[in-house]
Amino acid sequence: MELLHGVRWHVMKHIAAWLKADQRRPVPGMAGHFVKARPGLGGSNVRLPGLAVNFVFLRGVMFMHKNIHAVIIAAGLVLLSPCAWAEAVVIVSARSAATALTEEQASDIFLGKINALPGGGMAVPVDQSEGSAVRSQFYTKVSSKTSAQMKAYWSKQIFSGKGQAPKEVGDSAAVKALVAANPNIVGYVDRDAVDATVKVLLSIK
Repeated sequence: MELLHGVRWHVMKHIAAWLKADQRRPVPGMAGHFVKARPGLGGSNVRLPGLAVNFVFLRGVMFMHKNIHAVIIAAGLVLLSPCAWAEAVVIVSARSAATALTEEQASDIFLGKINALPGGGMAVPVDQSEGSAVRSQFYTKVSSKTSAQMKAYWSKQIFSGKGQAPKEVGDSAAVKALVAANPNIVGYVDRDAVDATVKVLLSIK
């Protein structure tokens, strides 16, 4: 930090341009300042009165400073990436006879390919609202489909008369309440929303 504060940005810009041209002459307007190669440091050096600075280090500092916003944005994207998602679960009412689902079975239910739960009982799927992180996680992990692919899938199914998309009912709390009240409904929620009124059939990480 002392180095960063001790050398002005306009000086470093002059130095960068100067070294790029591989010139060894005084910097215009800075009498007595010169650049000198220094063996063993892996790059040219900036020599100011009483100070020798390795240019490779300066270049790294400049790059990091100018790209700090990009670093922050990248960190935010990491936090929003799938690896940062919380655990989602497929649930039914605690009164349902079903005990478990495979990912393939869950996918078939939500794609309208089957309408029954293992162990008996109808399977009526409900979706969370479009744009929900849990919804994106569910379809990405279970059906290997993005939101755009799901829209295209249901447009084709509806046009051909083969089925209707699951009803949208809101967030995890809304889905849990609806599922708890009806043993035929199947939904997916964040793990934290689960309580004694529902039963987990499949965990999605």
